[in-house]
Amino acid sequence: MNNHTKSRSGLLFSFILIILLFIFPLGMLYGAEIKAAVLMTWWNSVQKRDSLLADCGLDLSIPGGLSTPESDWFPLVMNFNADQGFSAWMGDQGLRLTVLYNFPAYDPKDHCSRLYDPQSPYYNSFYGAYLVRSGGEIPFGFKASATDSAYAGTEEAMEVDPEAVSKVPFYDYQKLVLADFGLREEDFIFDWKVNQTQSDLIYAGSSGWTRLDADLQVSGACHRARPDIFSYMQYGKPAEKNAEDFSPASMKGRIYARYFPDQNVSVFFYIVASDEEVLKACDRKILSRSRISAKQQ
Repeated sequence: MNNHTKSRSGLLFSFILIILLFIFPLGMLYGAEIKAAVLMTWWNSVQKRDSLLADCGLDLSIPGGLSTPESDWFPLVMNFNADQGFSAWMGDQGLRLTVLYNFPAYDPKDHCSRLYDPQSPYYNSFYGAYLVRSGGEIPFGFKASATDSAYAGTEEAMEVDPEAVSKVPFYDYQKLVLADFGLREEDFIFDWKVNQTQSDLIYAGSSGWTRLDADLQVSGACHRARPDIFSYMQYGKPAEKNAEDFSPASMKGRIYARYFPDQNVSVFFYIVASDEEVLKACDRKILSRSRISAKQQ
């Protein structure tokens, strides 16, 4: 069977499954989440095809919500190719960005992700990874080490630059999530304060990672539903909540950063959660079980 036949077969299977789910809802509880998973499986393949992950020379896998017995996170980790938008926003045409992300599982009562629910410990939360390639000499998110007067082209001569790193989650939350819900950039709130840094850690099966822990104030995802919002395909349509649209939320953030010089790619594993225990559980049970390695030639 050639690749075209496989692609068409996959699309046909997805189409049939969507129809079946509409006609025979799965228990009325998880039908909405399963429909979203089927739709996003197709969208994910489209996004991944031209992304940095597809041609950067790294294999990267991140577990989804099915890896734990709890109803915590959406089943799939998705890809989004943000090359054009991020490079234009940063004013640097040499930049490439791929976002791997997952969000809270659906609430079976509301038929939408807990991403929207201010009363949920999973409110406004995400985890995943950012892959960034810079066209400049110094890798994105890093700077010359305090012990080195200039960048020497090695991992040892660099340290993580928290201010530079913060631009990616800022862009992600504002442009890729909340802007689609109707929040303007001038009204967006993002206050990031790193409170702890640890270096030379082993993570996701490899060494050399730096961990940043931060406190954040971020505009929240709770809002009154609007018509014709593309993102509702994955998160569902928000249920009515007695809360102000996009009211700021106190969050905890964690990022693991490492530069891969052979591939010229900066990788940032991340978790942002409204509840510290949710962050710790996500790190321990899911994100730390990710794996990243150079592709075999």
